[in-house]
Amino acid sequence: MCCSSTTIRSIDTDRARLLTESLLGAIRSQRAKVVVLDITGVPEVDSVVANHLKQTVLAARLMGATTIVTGLSAEVAEVLATLGVDFDAEYVVGDLQGGLEEAERLLGKLTAGAVGR
Repeated sequence: MCCSSTTIRSIDTDRARLLTESLLGAIRSQRAKVVVLDITGVPEVDSVVANHLKQTVLAARLMGATTIVTGLSAEVAEVLATLGVDFDAEYVVGDLQGGLEEAERLLGKLTAGAVGR
């Protein structure tokens, strides 16, 4: 199972918190193994929001879901790099289509692994 969240417009601390709560709720209710977090419409982030995004990815991982972050603009990527924020072993893909394709690939791997047990 895969779930996807697209974020459009600026993210402030309150919106970041709501995004996290919504995403984690969806992971739990849908028993998602892969999450695509698309931030194509986010024009900028500050250090607090960047850290919150990283914590969201970590929380999803702790719930057993792999997160694929898509749609980083050049400006957002630069801020994340400058702040030293990386998403550890998680996936970052250029666009939503690529993220969905990667999610399908990962789900196929997970399903194949479960069948082989």
